Amino acid sequence: MKVFLIFCFFFLSIGYANDEYELKNYNDKVFKKDHLHIVTFNMLHGFSGKVNENTIDDRLQILAQNIVKKTPDVILLQEASVMPEVYGHVIRKLSHLVNSQLPSGQEYNYIYARANGSAPYIGFEEGSAIFSRFRIEHFQIHTYEKNSPSLPETRIALRVSLASAHRPIHFISTHLTNRDDIIEGKEVVTWQAKELAQKIIPPLLVNKGLVIAGGDFNTLPKSPAITEIIKGQGIDLFAISHPENRGCTSFGDHFDLYNPHEKAETRIDYLFLFGSQAKNINDSSLFLNQAQAMKKGHGKFWLWASDHIGVEATISTE
Repeated sequence: MKVFLIFCFFFLSIGYANDEYELKNYNDKVFKKDHLHIVTFNMLHGFSGKVNENTIDDRLQILAQNIVKKTPDVILLQEASVMPEVYGHVIRKLSHLVNSQLPSGQEYNYIYARANGSAPYIGFEEGSAIFSRFRIEHFQIHTYEKNSPSLPETRIALRVSLASAHRPIHFISTHLTNRDDIIEGKEVVTWQAKELAQKIIPPLLVNKGLVIAGGDFNTLPKSPAITEIIKGQGIDLFAISHPENRGCTSFGDHFDLYNPHEKAETRIDYLFLFGSQAKNINDSSLFLNQAQAMKKGHGKFWLWASDHIGVEATISTE
């Protein structure tokens, strides 16, 4: 059955337009601040194993608690999944968990966009999402021109533009391929990063536009893919803040969600700033980089929020 679902998952990634989305603006706030606090986080969808499925509600609780505690302005999410017959729609659930704890008028708006699968047809889909404390005025779901041919999939860049009283402000949540396929002499992930840096972002920089692009890039800091981002004038917010810190965000293949002693091994999750200067970066740090103590009944256990560690940053918008 699992093999059949995997086949359907990737079959439905071929040939359909990624026009499945859900946009909710719960408040009408306009951005007027002189700084921005941004988070990116890969949520770990539930498709790849029972442990992921069985822990997703607890992991959503961890994420929601940290969002309410830190109240970032914008949250970029990847592997946001939907399994109607198992755990439901994680973005709707996360929205309820967070907004039910916030005062009226302070709720997060959100948009979710499907990348792969189809909840109505195979009972599973996943994509990217963006939460914002300010009104989402415009959005675009951009499907990368080059995607993995060996295991067909669809990778997207989800872009939103916020209501702003000052300069235009745009955010992109993306999840690049983890496949090592080669097309025309380059890895697909490099093509996707190049498209992001050279085609998707430049039009957003007109009129002093500010762009923050983040997500799971599935590639190391000195790879050709990240080199394309840097060549496109992207500033790696964590690296510029902590040049001596590896800032690992991804665990190994045998990662145990319940083991609090797990150590991240590689850095593949990033926040990049375009249209500004390094001097406008206030700070950057890792997000949810420790397992959390949980209670269930009379028992206690440890649990990681994901198999990724997120990245957060605060920047000046002046």
